[in-house]
Amino acid sequence: MSDYEAREPAFGRGGPLELPFPCAVKTGTSKDYRDNWTVGYTPRHTVAVWVGNFDGSPMQWISGVTGAAPIFKAVFQLLGSGGAFEEHPRTVKAQICPASGLQPGAACPGARTEVFLAGTVPPDTCNVHQILRIDRRTGLLAGNDTPESEVVSELFTVYSPEYHPWMQEQGMRLPPVAYTTLVAAGNDSLRYTDRLIIQYPTSGATFQIDPVLRPEYQHVRLVGNADRSLTDVSWWVDDQLLSTSFDKATWMLTPGTHRIELRAHGHHGESYRSRPVTIHVRDSG
Repeated sequence: MSDYEAREPAFGRGGPLELPFPCAVKTGTSKDYRDNWTVGYTPRHTVAVWVGNFDGSPMQWISGVTGAAPIFKAVFQLLGSGGAFEEHPRTVKAQICPASGLQPGAACPGARTEVFLAGTVPPDTCNVHQILRIDRRTGLLAGNDTPESEVVSELFTVYSPEYHPWMQEQGMRLPPVAYTTLVAAGNDSLRYTDRLIIQYPTSGATFQIDPVLRPEYQHVRLVGNADRSLTDVSWWVDDQLLSTSFDKATWMLTPGTHRIELRAHGHHGESYRSRPVTIHVRDSG
């Protein structure tokens, strides 16, 4: 109630709810704008302001922040500061990343201090902000064949796909999920092709290992599509061949970041690979 930044999305900054000293405040507006109120307190004073018509008739779109709040602010400016609020003995302060609410990671551009009940500080580190290796020639993720001279490291905000429409509305740059298809001259041992497509999991997906379920039951089913012109279609995780068949492939969850690919051969023996996906697996601890 005393956090100005928490009120900013609804009320903005510098308005009648903002004072030059600590003050907790709450507003209210009745239906049909019949009346409104603002109640707040400092460690020394409590002030409640009601605004309305005594006959109960509605006002002209006057809310708590536009009706009672200016009077409330004027009263507290006369009363002056009541000092700082005492911290509750069961609370602790911790730094978090504002974008994720988790502990700041090495790539987070900023952090803020929040108050938590003891024992409730988020244990995980933010993975929303990530430094990605980008092929400057294509703007896509740098692949194994991208020369280091063409690789640049860029900071991206990586949210789940369901947030991508919102990110686009906000003008935020979506992180690339595909790897560059450029191949260095003379190196065509594994060509990228869209005839191999990984449908699940999607790049950027995060999985959590269940601390109770036995490991042998914690698998991810791999789903892909391969053109009929390709043969010997196989799944590869971290450049290791899976022994399972293409259409019934599963992979046991292992903590860390992993790269998944489909690979296959053409009629003339040429080798192909899909655009890889990268997933993250969190440990149970």
